Amino acid sequence: STPDFILSTYITPITQLAKQIQEHETNIEIIIDFSDKRERQRNKVILQISQHG
Repeated sequence: STPDFILSTYITPITQLAKQIQEHETNIEIIIDFSDKRERQRNKVILQISQHG
């Protein structure tokens, strides 16, 4: 079995960190999705400008 000090020093913090990351991931996905749409929109505008130029 795993010694207690390893559990309390490594495993527990990692587990808590993993929980926090999962909670943040949802927010990060929303942000990425948003900036992705904005990026596509900008590329479309640049494309239109370069076609008319």
